[in-house]
Amino acid sequence: MVDAGPLSAAVFSRHLAACGDQPAGVAVAPFLFPVESARNATRRTSRGRLSCRADPCSPEKHEPMQDSARPVFRVSVSAIVLFQVAALFARSMLDLSLQRSGMDPSVANDLSYLVVPPILLVLMFPYLRRCRHSLRELFAPHRLTLRVVACSVALGLTLRLIWWASTTFLLSLGIFRESNHPIVGLIIGFECPPTLILALSFLVMAGLIPLIEEVVYRGYIMHAILQRGTHVAIIMSALIFGFLHESPYVTAFLVGIFLALQAVNYRALWGPIITHATFNGAAVFDWDCFRIVWNPPVSDPVLAKLMWLALLACVGGTGLAMFLASEKAAGAKTLPRPPQRLD
Repeated sequence: MVDAGPLSAAVFSRHLAACGDQPAGVAVAPFLFPVESARNATRRTSRGRLSCRADPCSPEKHEPMQDSARPVFRVSVSAIVLFQVAALFARSMLDLSLQRSGMDPSVANDLSYLVVPPILLVLMFPYLRRCRHSLRELFAPHRLTLRVVACSVALGLTLRLIWWASTTFLLSLGIFRESNHPIVGLIIGFECPPTLILALSFLVMAGLIPLIEEVVYRGYIMHAILQRGTHVAIIMSALIFGFLHESPYVTAFLVGIFLALQAVNYRALWGPIITHATFNGAAVFDWDCFRIVWNPPVSDPVLAKLMWLALLACVGGTGLAMFLASEKAAGAKTLPRPPQRLD
């Protein structure tokens, strides 16, 4: 037989010293600290501290409690928001200048966004350099699969369907009724602008905006807040996204919730970028090509049926969107987890 007493005492003493639980001025001995009580006393669960395992014979097993699948962005959220505000302010000034020169408002709105990428690149260059490894993990090639692309496109179309259903529901309630306009039946037209103007809209709305906004909001801002909790990071990033967005705040906030949820569950930015691009691309198609005019009277019996149909579409679409943004839909659990890097 081998006497394990001295060996256990030495190992257990180093274990308590590593955890910081050794009483000051008191020599550690195994007979003074029973194994079970020490096991409960040395376990750490708070973020950022060392997690000292229960087994006193394994003192080397104390490791950070952060999720190894989450890259860490050590950046100032306030600074990122200020950079985004500065870029959007410059865009607004250029937009007004182009419109005053006689340019079409829609074209001026798209062209003015071209100044946003270089401004953000200059202002965020220190953060881009410091967090290059973490940002690279969010664009890991092995996380871009056909399943992710299909789920992301379906999620973007579903969110657009929810937007149309909610708009129709509010219209049936009389909230969006134009009381000053004459009663008009349903008129549907289809006419797209010139090819170059439509291509510019798709380039900006479905290309540049999704890429830049997902890197800023779901990349830097959300991952910087993740240390405060996943739910807090999702809600706060969506609030900032909605507040700094041009579309109605409530719509942008709700879409931001799904995009942030997708970024967390997919563990990459591929999904949110594709979803955002699909949603915006469908919006360009709606705004620039479709012409829908309908201002029915309140007594129209079609409104009551349409209200319930739109409500059903909202509820069903929300459930489908929750599933498409989940880990199960994209098979994120089956993907290998990349190592964590601290920037």
